Amino acid sequence: MTDPSGELAVIDLRTRSVVRSIDLGGQPDSIALGPGGAVAAVAIENQRDEEIEVDGVEGGLPQAPAGFLAVVDLRGTPDRWAVDRVELTGLEGAAFPEDPEPEYVDINRQGVAAVTLQENNAVALVDLRTGTVVGSFSAGSVTRTDADTADDGTTAFDDAFTAPREPDAVQWTPEGNLVTADEGDLAEEPSGGRGWTVFSPEGGIVSTSGGAAERALADAGRYPDGRSDDKGAEFEGVEVAALHGTTYAFIGSERGHAVLVYDLADEAAPELLQVLPTGEAPEGLLAVKRGHLLLTSNEDDGTVSVFQLTRG
Repeated sequence: MTDPSGELAVIDLRTRSVVRSIDLGGQPDSIALGPGGAVAAVAIENQRDEEIEVDGVEGGLPQAPAGFLAVVDLRGTPDRWAVDRVELTGLEGAAFPEDPEPEYVDINRQGVAAVTLQENNAVALVDLRTGTVVGSFSAGSVTRTDADTADDGTTAFDDAFTAPREPDAVQWTPEGNLVTADEGDLAEEPSGGRGWTVFSPEGGIVSTSGGAAERALADAGRYPDGRSDDKGAEFEGVEVAALHGTTYAFIGSERGHAVLVYDLADEAAPELLQVLPTGEAPEGLLAVKRGHLLLTSNEDDGTVSVFQLTRG
């Protein structure tokens, strides 16, 4: 697409009416609110055409125009809101620095946005107060000997596997680290990290699920063997939230139709608590502190799954 477009719809929830539509100048993929609700950040992906062949790769990169981060000043009434853009090209660690394709964004209490550049296998950090990129790093690769890479009707985690993580969703943690769901997207099949990772803001690995996340799905009867030769369980969504005084990491598996729940008290050694079956293909995850709820939006069957945390 040579001239992508998209908008931010501002809705008054009391009247359920659209009070303003703001032109974003590209295709939005994710939105996050900053501290106090004074700013919003929108990942403008300008997604590649998957039918175009680039350097022998169908749907390959780069494909212009480049995506960027839209920053919306929310001070005052909606008619006064203004949009600036932060360019994400030329970043260290990006596989295709001229075509970042930002995927997902989350903002910490200091007003720093973490932006995944999924097809670039990278993460960028943007200070929203100054509108500048303050860091970026490659998400690196996963090398395992306990993967299932064969669509053969048998779940057996005994194959060698190396692939870039290509993270999708990202969330800041209470300790100032980053949790990514390593879905995979662009790399040749089999691809993706097939798990999830806790990174430091500098890109160091604090912890990684390795093969344990897929094995947990298999133990719960949720591992999708038919996707073994592609991207496996496709861990796509992440939510980090404190409920009932405990910090949890919720990791959504698109193909496993499930959410893995971890105690994140020790970010170097997260503890798996349970596997929650959801509707088909959970993509968005949202914790609601009032009521201690977890919601998942399920792409394939058009449902929302609602879970309530109760004290043990």
